[in-house]
Amino acid sequence: MNLLEFEGKALLRESGIRVPPGQRVTSPDQLQTMHYPVVIKSQVPIGGRGKSGGIYVADTVDDAKEAYERIRKLRIKGYLPSAILAEEAVQIRQELYFSLSVDRRNKMELLLFSEAGGMDIEKVDKDRIRAINIDPILGLQDYQLAQILLHATIEEKAKVGLKQVIRGLYGAFKARKLELLEINPLVLDSAGEWVCVDAKIVVDDNLCHKNSQEAAKAPSSFEEATHGLGVNGVELEGDIALITSGAGAGLATIDELKSHGGTVRAFVDLGSLVYDKDKMMEVIELVYDLKPKVVLFNFYFQVARCDTLSEAIVNSLRDIPVVVRTRGKYEEEAREMLVQHGCYATSEFNDAVLKTIEMLSGERTAHGNLG
Repeated sequence: MNLLEFEGKALLRESGIRVPPGQRVTSPDQLQTMHYPVVIKSQVPIGGRGKSGGIYVADTVDDAKEAYERIRKLRIKGYLPSAILAEEAVQIRQELYFSLSVDRRNKMELLLFSEAGGMDIEKVDKDRIRAINIDPILGLQDYQLAQILLHATIEEKAKVGLKQVIRGLYGAFKARKLELLEINPLVLDSAGEWVCVDAKIVVDDNLCHKNSQEAAKAPSSFEEATHGLGVNGVELEGDIALITSGAGAGLATIDELKSHGGTVRAFVDLGSLVYDKDKMMEVIELVYDLKPKVVLFNFYFQVARCDTLSEAIVNSLRDIPVVVRTRGKYEEEAREMLVQHGCYATSEFNDAVLKTIEMLSGERTAHGNLG
């Protein structure tokens, strides 16, 4: 699980590691009480926020409010922010890069350190990066700390504080059983304190229940929300939301939609959830929240009941056109129920695809059909 920045920094703060004063902002009014300048940051599970306009330094409350309204509507690489983080700006004296990760090939932990903080580590010359393999049983040793800092152009007093910070970060990495802990940049501020200005943290999905913070947090994206319900969902940028009973059926349906000029807003494979009406309704609600122009269901059941699916659909209806192609047990009863509630229902795959495209183009009003 990729933690958002504000979640990762909360974890660091709990571990006694310094991060900039800040708060998750859900209303512009919260920006009134902050000390300026502040940095307004989009919270998306992807890199490249700064280059995409998702980070802005505001000198006044009015600037911050304007940035907040702009950034919360800004889609970055397909993601809308699930939160906005506002932090007091840090006066920077020096920037470093630091990361800890799991090197599975060597069965070791890997520490990377560079004085090229603030840059994409992939673009930094290899001779500017110091790499240390750590035995996970022995842990980080003092001589290894001395080794990575030996030729660093950091004043001695600051080196002492940096060693303490690195030990703290390693302690958090081990205690939380993290897969990745990346701080870029790790900043020496004007007061001589080391501050984690940014944080990228990846937690092992199988261990999230051991970390109360991660277990309690709300899903931060459509993908995470569907994953939390036990299904695979993908958010895209098209117009049609597709929900199917199998990945193969889904991919075939996407191909057919695209061949007729359709684009996909979201794709969900319900998998074993087809037996659970309540969980299906939760997934459908998540799909509707993406505001697709049409929702297409394509289901062929050999064991599950079609009428269970249709109940979930009619109990979740919103003012969005719905097309359902369903075959299997109780298919006639399912289609009758759907038509009674204004859905377009059919047993034929091609009919469902063409009707979806027709609804998308708005050539005529959708109406029920027993197919």
